[in-house]
Amino acid sequence: MALGKEGVDPGVVRALSESDLAMIRVVEDVVDLLIEQNLLRFTDLPAPAQDKLLKRRSLRQSINPLTL
Repeated sequence: MALGKEGVDPGVVRALSESDLAMIRVVEDVVDLLIEQNLLRFTDLPAPAQDKLLKRRSLRQSINPLTL
């Protein structure tokens, strides 16, 4: 196992980055579920979080407009 400049395995860094991307979607799905079950209001989220969620939803809809 070759270590990078900082003594960190690049494979571990790559795996962590990929895991982060997957976790982002999990968090989005959890937020959607909480809103759907009326346990959280979208407007309860901070404005920057609302903006990010809306932007991601818009981008996903542009890729697959039939997904509700």
